[in-house]
Amino acid sequence: MAKTRIKQPAIEAAQDKAEVTAFIRKIGDLQREVKRLETEAGDKKAVIEEEYAAKAAPMCAEIMSLTERVAAYCEAHKDELTENGKTKTVDFTTGLIKWRIRPPSVKVTGVAAVLAWLSEKSAFAEF
Repeated sequence: MAKTRIKQPAIEAAQDKAEVTAFIRKIGDLQREVKRLETEAGDKKAVIEEEYAAKAAPMCAEIMSLTERVAAYCEAHKDELTENGKTKTVDFTTGLIKWRIRPPSVKVTGVAAVLAWLSEKSAFAEF
């Protein structure tokens, strides 16, 4: 089955250098106008974001306060909530509390290669 060729609309080319110069000038004018509009939109967006950030600030502060209070309760009652460490997640009816923060660890794969590399480097000879 042959592909159907989609024809492009005919483009009206500039007729002389004067017309090309005028088109280039018009392109520049339009680009500057677009940039001006984008700047104006950015300014309006910044004002709106600032207004709503001010409205949201007390709520964010309350969220932080409540989060700290919940964390304090959960840490104080961790054994009771986790059934003496049997679970790491507690399911309240309105959300989950998870104790999943682990200390950072380093795992070495290819131990023989690492030891060989360390032994040939004089700075690491003591290891």
